[in-house]
Amino acid sequence: MRFVGVLASSAILLATTTAAGKSAEVEATGMAAIEKSDEPTARQKAINNALTQAIAQVAGQWVQSRFEATQQEHTRDQETAFVSRVEDSVRTDVQGFVETYKVLREERAGPNYRVTVSAVVNTRKLNDLFGALQELLEKKKWKALVITREVDATKNAPVSGQAGAFVENELTKVGLELVSHGSPSASADLMTLADHEGRQSGADVVLLVEAKYKNLGVIGPGAEFEALVGQTRIELELTLRSALVEQRRIMSSKPVTMTSIGTSYERALARVLGGKGQNAVRQATEDFFQELLKELQKPAKTAPPAPAVQVSAQVAVPAPTSLRLVIERVKSFKKLGRPLIDLIGKANGVKGVAQTAFAGDKLELSVDFSGDQSALEKFIFDECEKQRFCKTIDRKSSAPNELVLRL
Repeated sequence: MRFVGVLASSAILLATTTAAGKSAEVEATGMAAIEKSDEPTARQKAINNALTQAIAQVAGQWVQSRFEATQQEHTRDQETAFVSRVEDSVRTDVQGFVETYKVLREERAGPNYRVTVSAVVNTRKLNDLFGALQELLEKKKWKALVITREVDATKNAPVSGQAGAFVENELTKVGLELVSHGSPSASADLMTLADHEGRQSGADVVLLVEAKYKNLGVIGPGAEFEALVGQTRIELELTLRSALVEQRRIMSSKPVTMTSIGTSYERALARVLGGKGQNAVRQATEDFFQELLKELQKPAKTAPPAPAVQVSAQVAVPAPTSLRLVIERVKSFKKLGRPLIDLIGKANGVKGVAQTAFAGDKLELSVDFSGDQSALEKFIFDECEKQRFCKTIDRKSSAPNELVLRL
């Protein structure tokens, strides 16, 4: 049963609704196969199927009465992860949505058992469940430009893998719309891609998928399992980096590493994003995309307008400076990296903070600001004295336009 199909159904048998709008009575039919001549089990399965169909009918009525035609069309076209969660909830809690039911007709139909029921469905519970769907449809549809760079690290040569397609598929599940660009640069840095290809394509975010494949060679005698001897083993290191076009923020995931085995290098390459590898990447992408959606909803930071004052020709006006700021021992981007970026962005004179890299426990930032480097350093120390998460921060080294700090 797919809710997206039910939403367009014209055969909604809504019979009665309580005055308070808490329940609706519908008639629905369910069917189940009779296995091993076990009619009682088939009958119960047919009843459950009929109850599920009854809930689907009321859900379809709910959407048709509350959503505009364009939103209904969007719901049919986009089988979102949210809709899947709704279905799972209904399947696992059929009785929770049905207040009462009675069997109207039942019969054996060849190898199947068919049951028609009259069911009273709890519409209040469906209201709660589907309320989030309306919220989802009313949100802005964020657009993403995905650029994939897949290389054979052993040969330092481009390779055609599956990482880009896999990430794009996961990206659409969280509600982002994919856009394309004719010929994105193969070597430009991420912020340059955001400023040029991102803006030209109308993207809100540019996502760079970096996949490095390493041929670990043929498995020789002495392997734990004899069947593995002669198989080729490869390693994939996948890193996701994104640049928010308007906010000019950069986010990076920690690299996800997995191995794969096949009868040849090509077979191992084709299998690396299957099974356990797929689960590992999916979990990493889901977490990263949820953080990305939160960042997209934040307003772009704009520099305050300069005060209208007369400046003497003899007074030197500090020019905007780009500072390379490195913070070491950042164990978690979510708990430490992101709060530090937000903190630095609040300093006087700071025009923008862009993350350029996050590898291991080292966070690298590019800070555009007008002012004295030592004043910015003092601001960071003073603010971290008030914050528990970065209270231990200290300077490791300092040079013109470069500052290295350590937690």
